[in-house]
Amino acid sequence: KNNCDLSSMDLDDNLVACLIEETQMENDSRSIVIPWMTVISREDLSCAGNEGILDEESVESFDLRTAIFDHILAGKCSPDDNCTSPYDALHEPLHNYLSIFDGDTSEITISVTPKIIACAKGHFLFHAFISIPQYSEVDDNDDEHTNRIHPPFNGNRLF
Repeated sequence: KNNCDLSSMDLDDNLVACLIEETQMENDSRSIVIPWMTVISREDLSCAGNEGILDEESVESFDLRTAIFDHILAGKCSPDDNCTSPYDALHEPLHNYLSIFDGDTSEITISVTPKIIACAKGHFLFHAFISIPQYSEVDDNDDEHTNRIHPPFNGNRLF
């Protein structure tokens, strides 16, 4: 079974958000921590407290690891937009790594700081650190088939 720990909790005018860390054991005896954010309305939570029953539809859960990957990969500004995003520096290294390893994210580390902050209107802020390991690829475009080393990439951002 997996182990879940409540790391942080905050509320705005309408919602309560919880930051949960789920620890999963891998086959090779190492563990991976998956950060989750669950959100429930304050009204549903207060009703559940009185009755002791919580309806499954009243709780929304977000796998933050997957959400961070999706956000970084979708957030690249095009050159025609004449804009920059704080996530642009993460986009290319992540995209290159995933294209070489067929989308396998198991070696990429994402750590979410155990603090969540309510920003109002259903928006919650958290800080995450991402680490893409060093890898190499064979460049088949030249006659020598050179081995290109990509250095590790580390970055942190607010999400």
